[in-house]
Amino acid sequence: MKKSHSTLKVECDSGFYLFIIMKFNIPNELKKLNQWVVYDKKKIPYNPILDLPAQINNPDTWLPFELVYKYLSNNKYNGIGFVLQKSNGIVCIDIDNCIENDEINENIIPSLNRFPKKCYIELSPNNGLHIIIKGKLNKNYKKNKIELYNDKRYITVTGNKLQGDTDNINTCQEGIDYILKEYFNESIINNSVSCIINEIKNRISGK
Repeated sequence: MKKSHSTLKVECDSGFYLFIIMKFNIPNELKKLNQWVVYDKKKIPYNPILDLPAQINNPDTWLPFELVYKYLSNNKYNGIGFVLQKSNGIVCIDIDNCIENDEINENIIPSLNRFPKKCYIELSPNNGLHIIIKGKLNKNYKKNKIELYNDKRYITVTGNKLQGDTDNINTCQEGIDYILKEYFNESIINNSVSCIINEIKNRISGK
């Protein structure tokens, strides 16, 4: 599986790639949410109007998509990002360093095949992939080069898509469940039960 032929990128001193943002490939549902930031060469999120670091737990430091996109033209920032909030139900599966010589590592292809063509997948600055979908996730996960986030994190967005709908963010719980089981040996059901048990224990102990 090869990368999109429309991809334009430059390798930066920081070790990740600077992409030309393909704004029309980014799903409209994502662009309609006022949860956008820019980021610098160190991938620190910023509010470009205030010229101060954006805070992932403070919506007052986030902006509409068109505003952050406009600020890319001054070359001060390396790209744009989206802040995940659990209330949106949006999940990002981040797979780093899985692309080499314009081809996706064959070991990751079975995982990608769990996501139908309508599910949005794009290239990320870490020479990897972002799968942006809807679904249930009880917490953020990170293991080696694979991460799953749905809350209190920002993700880079490039619009350099491999596949997916450019209008809606589609639901794919099956894909999320597969990644959790394959790489983290967990499931949403088991994790939910664990959370409930821990909550009961905390109430009993008065925490």
